[in-house]
Amino acid sequence: NTIRMDKQLAAAGRGDRNVESNSYDIYTHYRDSSERYQAVAFFSRMSHGVSESGGIIPPEVNEESEYFLYRDSRVYLSNGGSQEVRQNYHLYQEYMLKPLFGIFTEFDRQNQVVKFLDGTSGSNEFNYYPEYIISTSLTADRSKMSQTELTGGVKGKSKNLFYSFYYKNRNLVFQPKYLDESRFIEHYVGTDLRWEFDSLFRIEAGGEYTIEGNYRLEGKLSLFNFEAEAKQTLSAPNMLQRQYLGNHYAWENSFSNQFSNQLNLGYRWTNETMMIKPKVSITSISNYIYFNQMKVPEQATGNISMFSPGIDFSINFWENMNFNAEVIYSKVA
Repeated sequence: NTIRMDKQLAAAGRGDRNVESNSYDIYTHYRDSSERYQAVAFFSRMSHGVSESGGIIPPEVNEESEYFLYRDSRVYLSNGGSQEVRQNYHLYQEYMLKPLFGIFTEFDRQNQVVKFLDGTSGSNEFNYYPEYIISTSLTADRSKMSQTELTGGVKGKSKNLFYSFYYKNRNLVFQPKYLDESRFIEHYVGTDLRWEFDSLFRIEAGGEYTIEGNYRLEGKLSLFNFEAEAKQTLSAPNMLQRQYLGNHYAWENSFSNQFSNQLNLGYRWTNETMMIKPKVSITSISNYIYFNQMKVPEQATGNISMFSPGIDFSINFWENMNFNAEVIYSKVA
């Protein structure tokens, strides 16, 4: 897959690229003649580059600038760019001794490099950057991350039941450009359960727990046309929220873990040509971490509640035409 996208803002002409992206993936699957053993292998690579403009300069900052000139717009950055390169390796293997019992292993490896370069930092006449910490002539930021996950467990299924119990080890190395390398080793135990009484009654449950005390719990019920889903998570702040040092920003935080609850309810009505599904989602988040208007991470002190009613709608015309629509209204308090 490849993407070549011309600039819409401040373009020098046709072929002046805003995005250049290339990606590919390779997939293979093997199953032996006894159908007890199978393996799935996958590799993907992506390189995605963007010419960063920094946005249109507001007319109140530069009287020569206008919002709707597009190709002739005045923008903050004339020589800024970012690039991300990712590589993903995946190998899954299982051996089923019996339909109700088998063992499985999973290997995942991800390498990621993210770069940002602006060679015109020193000519920043409209104060796009708040300050210069490292260099007044060049902004060059980079981070490298490599992550390896090893998972092993047992699984099985019968006519109505599926289960899996597993242990996962996650080893992560993070290398910022201007800070010391960070290493993390995390240990997870988890499960996935599913029980189908018939086509009208289905129960799913799953979750993961870490030694550090963080966890994820999920449950889903499907009964006739009614659907209910509940999720609860306790998660630690990510590395960027904790600590960062660059040419224009720096912070070091000791945020609390984020806690969230979500409840989703829906009712599906169908006939031969139409489907209507009213639904509602209710979410509560404590210790929410976000980037404020000063572009630095901040943690909310109170609880955040979100109420989101909505409706899904689809209708079939003749045999080969279909119309789908979704409407969601959200209110945050």
